[in-house]
Amino acid sequence: MKSYHRHALQAYRRSFFPALFLCIGQLILWFIFVSIVIYAYRKISYYALLVCIPALLALFVFRFYIINKLLHLLDPLAPRCKSFASLLLSASYRLLTGVLWLSPLAVVLYRFYQYIFVLPATTFSSDFTRIGAFLSPDAALATQLLIGTAVFFLLLLVASVVFLYGWRRSICFDLAQMEGLSFADSLHRAKRMRCTSRTSRFVNTLSHALVLIPAIILPCAFPLSQLMPLLSGKAMNDIQLIYVYLSAGIVSDGTLLLSLAIFLLLYLPWLPLRKLHNIAAVVVRHE
Repeated sequence: MKSYHRHALQAYRRSFFPALFLCIGQLILWFIFVSIVIYAYRKISYYALLVCIPALLALFVFRFYIINKLLHLLDPLAPRCKSFASLLLSASYRLLTGVLWLSPLAVVLYRFYQYIFVLPATTFSSDFTRIGAFLSPDAALATQLLIGTAVFFLLLLVASVVFLYGWRRSICFDLAQMEGLSFADSLHRAKRMRCTSRTSRFVNTLSHALVLIPAIILPCAFPLSQLMPLLSGKAMNDIQLIYVYLSAGIVSDGTLLLSLAIFLLLYLPWLPLRKLHNIAAVVVRHE
């Protein structure tokens, strides 16, 4: 039997453009959703939830269809996706579980947002110093601040990993939305997929992280090269300064456009392979 790596590579070579169009279509749907939420929030404040929740359910339904189409690029004989109406319950379940996995990260990010944009500049120093004082009462103030900063960003990292873990394991549920399966059957099938693909999904996640490192680091190199002489080396202060400098236009628009171009150049060609690889890591081993 071929490995799931070879299955994904063969599908990638055979169906690069269809897979790319499907992936870009999904990105466009997310962009439209975010735009709708921002517009609705500006117009009707928190009542925007009445708009974004149905929109998010529809987005998950289309996500099921797109993943099923990608599955057919790997295996043309794979079962088709359920009907739109049948997928609404699955989309609701997917939304609720997604919120649960996202909640820790959302709490930390909201506090991070407050530190950067809302609260006085000294607030994070005071909070981080208190954290450091609790963990190391005898340390100097500078050391306590350093400890508190490390704890906060470690918490941000852990919350991000928890969310990514929950989001990536949900691909099994997305793939289980097959014609002829009830909601309970889909849950059971997704559980079996997760049990039989743990190792392949873990290896898959690590390989994708390595692939994405250049797409994340290289685009940031050019703006940071202009800002580096202005930074102090203190994490939160520098983050605030970077925001101020970008808002003031210290980094030119040409540099930002170049960074965006580099990101797209490094990200988009690998996107179809990563999606097909995700699916193959689950389905090839499962079947």
